Amino acid sequence: MEFKQRLRDITEYAEEHDTFNRARVVRQAENVCVFGLGTFFREAFVSKNVKETYHVNLLSDNDPKLWGAAKRGCP
Repeated sequence: MEFKQRLRDITEYAEEHDTFNRARVVRQAENVCVFGLGTFFREAFVSKNVKETYHVNLLSDNDPKLWGAAKRGCP
């Protein structure tokens, strides 16, 4: 299938199923992994109730010093 046609099909599907609203899609997911444990994570993860709102059950970061440790109750 031609690339442009495939892109049109994907765009039409996303519009039809309202999947452009990423926050809604993530809120409905059963399992969510948060990547990045920097400033935003430290300042907002708890205050914005991210873990419960988005069903976060796994954290990830590219800093090896943070690997293997649980933060805020998430591995």
